Amino acid sequence: MGMKFDLKGVDELIKRLKKTQLEVVEEVAPKALREAAKVVATEAKRRAELIDDPKSPENISKNITVQKSSKRNTPQDAVKYRVGVRGGGEPNDDKNPSGGDTWYWRLIEFGTVKMEAKPFMRPAMAAKQQEAAAVFISSFKEELDKVIK
Repeated sequence: MGMKFDLKGVDELIKRLKKTQLEVVEEVAPKALREAAKVVATEAKRRAELIDDPKSPENISKNITVQKSSKRNTPQDAVKYRVGVRGGGEPNDDKNPSGGDTWYWRLIEFGTVKMEAKPFMRPAMAAKQQEAAAVFISSFKEELDKVIK
């Protein structure tokens, strides 16, 4: 003697799950990752302010930013953000970041043969890694709840 089940709405459920997966990749994960990156950026700015010369018009801390990485070097369905210093690592008159041309930030971060390193980016990441992970998890849950409801 067999039993028969008639499940209604399964097709709609599958459709909704696929849509939710896309929303997670396109909306939920990027928002959560950006919030986590902001934690590290804030700490990096705080540390850079201690190094910045108040007499100089350049201000490394004002040029620290959070940016979404290009899709070129990112696997499909992956999201990457980076915390960095605007303007790159070479003098550049074309760009005019709010903190001035702070191309020399890498010399400070990594040092040179004649100058000891005064890192501010790497210690910021090390100091805020756990907090950033916690922010990512809570933000991800919050955004996911919005998508599911």
